[in-house]
Amino acid sequence: MKKLPLKVVALLAIFSLLAFSGLAYLLFLQFLFPTLVPHHGAGERFTFGPGYTYQIPWHANGRLHLALQASATVKLYLDDEYVCDCTNYEFIIEPGDDVLVQMTSDSAVSGMFTAWQEIPLEKQVLALTLLLAGAAGIVVAILFMRKK
Repeated sequence: MKKLPLKVVALLAIFSLLAFSGLAYLLFLQFLFPTLVPHHGAGERFTFGPGYTYQIPWHANGRLHLALQASATVKLYLDDEYVCDCTNYEFIIEPGDDVLVQMTSDSAVSGMFTAWQEIPLEKQVLALTLLLAGAAGIVVAILFMRKK
């Protein structure tokens, strides 16, 4: 078997690491970033009795999706504006916005808010660029090895 020059091995290693880091970053963004783990900052449980008001403020650093699930019908208000009488409701908070969610009910209610955020476009582009640059480098290095 022919021994590869050190320069070719180094280039192959660099581009392989670049491709691997791009792939790892892309996988990290797709599978870990957008969905926060419930009970560790992404979910907020609530319970309140009949005639009481429950309120919770939400702030979004990035585009934030919120889903409400309640055991009984609640009157839902966002920033003091009536939204609906519902047990399930989903809405989006834009980056930098603050929203005060208020609920009232005629019966005892328990439920949960579940939050997840979107992956910023620039992070997706960066991950794909790293992946493609590394893959292209590997292809070029392999073609260069075949010619020698």
